[in-house]
Amino acid sequence: MRKQAFAALSALSMLSALPAIAGQTTANMAVACDGVTIKSGASRSHNGGTLTIKQNSAELGSSTYVSARSGNGYDLSFKLVHDGTTATWTGVIANSSYTVRAYRDGSYQCNGILPGYGNYTLNYTFTTT
Repeated sequence: MRKQAFAALSALSMLSALPAIAGQTTANMAVACDGVTIKSGASRSHNGGTLTIKQNSAELGSSTYVSARSGNGYDLSFKLVHDGTTATWTGVIANSSYTVRAYRDGSYQCNGILPGYGNYTLNYTFTTT
């Protein structure tokens, strides 16, 4: 019984040492049109290497500043993207779950005649390698 428990624990510790599988997530998020408010989107596990965020499309042809924050509180620098362009961070060494963050490049009245600036929909692909 003791040998079986030890074998199971050894197998679990070996699995936790394996790096996360590279992959991607495509998602939509609401981004505030005020050009100031930072919104959060999808999260992915990352064990070092490269992170990319591609703006597939954004309502109103909006350009967007994108970044990612690790679960440890480490922020990648904000980079400007527009439809079809990709922000890339290489050599990211913090092993963590990273969450996409975004804000609009400049303010725009997305709400028409309603009060407040409103939001636009950003469609993006978040990739970890």
